[in-house]
Amino acid sequence: MRDQLRQLLWLTAALLLTAAFMAFVSWLRTDFERCPFLNPDNLKGILKQSSTLIVLACGMTFVIVSGGIDLSVGSILALSCVLLATQVQQGAPLVRAIALALAAGAGCGLINGLTVVKGRVPAFIATLGMYMAARPVAFVISGGETIYTGSDIPAMRALPVVLASVAVGLTWLLLSGTRYGRGLYAVGGNIEAARLSGVATGAVRLWAYVCSGLAAGVAGVIYWARSGTGSNLAGSCAELDAIAAVVLGGTSISGGEGHVLGSLVGALLMTVLRNGLVLLGLSDELQKLVIGIVIVVAVLVDRLRGSRQVRAPS
Repeated sequence: MRDQLRQLLWLTAALLLTAAFMAFVSWLRTDFERCPFLNPDNLKGILKQSSTLIVLACGMTFVIVSGGIDLSVGSILALSCVLLATQVQQGAPLVRAIALALAAGAGCGLINGLTVVKGRVPAFIATLGMYMAARPVAFVISGGETIYTGSDIPAMRALPVVLASVAVGLTWLLLSGTRYGRGLYAVGGNIEAARLSGVATGAVRLWAYVCSGLAAGVAGVIYWARSGTGSNLAGSCAELDAIAAVVLGGTSISGGEGHVLGSLVGALLMTVLRNGLVLLGLSDELQKLVIGIVIVVAVLVDRLRGSRQVRAPS
């Protein structure tokens, strides 16, 4: 009950922070006709823009709850997106192209998981290797050029929001209503205790990385559906945004604690933040600086919460 209350308070704080930032940007930019931050069209655009990050955050939630980290999701997104666009350009059926993109994402996640679980390589190093490898593969496939295919199918317009909603629903179901979800929290909280309790810790961690890779593949599909292009530059720095969104949503960077609804709020907050920084006219480098500060502050707050829990009397 105490954990649920703490999670509720964290979500409330994140929502209030989002609202406060929106109000702050609107106050700074009084020329609403040229910069309609609170305009319904802009808010609708924010929802569409956030769909990619929401899906990535869902996958990242699995990994971070398990006590791991995944630095490769941005590169996997680019690879999946390029594969999909290449197939569409060659006239392949759309279903087959999407299936290939999702399989590529899940396959990359499987490699990450096997490297971490079977190879006993630290998650930071294993996923950093995939981060370094997947994007060059996308570069070779695309020839270093953006692949323009278009996505004029009417159903594609609603696809990003639909996929993001499905991702949140499935993640909530798996984490809250299944034996796997309970095992995931147990592994993230104390892997040795989970092992002694009969949890298949290796399989639990492996599937967390598969879910993260699959989510990155879905994000690649969303990127293509929104832009009608495939590029090896897609998803640049997306892994940092996803990690920040999950931590801002209340998931402990140490593992064992978190909720997908928090990741959803965190993703919306990150999207609102980026949108507001653009409307304020900040350069790309300054935007990265602000995002970096947000990540550090979020991790510091998470550490402070953890320290207080340790000192709290039982």
